[in-house]
Amino acid sequence: MSEDYDTWAAAMAWPGTKNAFSFNEPDLTYSQSANLLPAIAAAGYQQYMQPFAGKVRLGMPCVLWNNQYSYTSGGNYNSPTWLDYFVGNCTGCHFDFMCIHYYQDCSYPNGLDYFFQNVTMAYDAYNLPVVINEFECTIANANPSGDDPTQIAWMQAVLPWLDEQSFVERYSWFGDYPGYLVNDAETALSPLGITYATYTG
Repeated sequence: MSEDYDTWAAAMAWPGTKNAFSFNEPDLTYSQSANLLPAIAAAGYQQYMQPFAGKVRLGMPCVLWNNQYSYTSGGNYNSPTWLDYFVGNCTGCHFDFMCIHYYQDCSYPNGLDYFFQNVTMAYDAYNLPVVINEFECTIANANPSGDDPTQIAWMQAVLPWLDEQSFVERYSWFGDYPGYLVNDAETALSPLGITYATYTG
C-alpha cells in the first residue's frame, strides 16, 4: 500500500475531487474483499485518509451492512460490529459519510422491510449521511438475466423510498455487468437496467 501513496496523494489533490472512499468490504474474507481486521484498517485510515480531512469528504470503510447474522469478517463478529471495532481503534479519525453495501434475497425476510430497516439502522448507528454504493436484491438459484419480475418490482419499490430519506446521500445499483443492468450480450440495457435508467425520483 505504501508504494502507491504518491499516486494516492496526487489523486486526492486532483482539482475537483470532493469525496473519497476508503476500504472496500474489509469486513469480509472473500477473495475480492479487502479482508482486514479492524485495528489494521484503522491504522491504514489514519495514515492514508485522515491527512485529507477537511480537504475532501472522507467515507467510512464500505461494509456489507446487512451481514447481521453471519461471522464472515475474519473475526468472531458480524459486519456492524466490525465497524464498531474499526471506529474504536481509529483515534482522531474524521468521517463525513457512511458507505454500505446490501446484498440479500428479494424475499428475505419480508424483502422490502428488511432493506428499509437495514439502511435506517446504518444511519442510526453513526448519524452520518449514508452512501449505498452497491446494492441489489438477489434471486435464489436463478440465472441472472436482468429480467426477473420480482427483482424489477423490488427496485421499483425501493428507489422512491431511498429518494424520500434525507439521510441517504446517494446510491448505486450493482452493477453494469451482463445479466444485471445490461443484457447478456452487452448490447443494450436489460429490463432491470431500463427500469433503473428511466426512473425519475
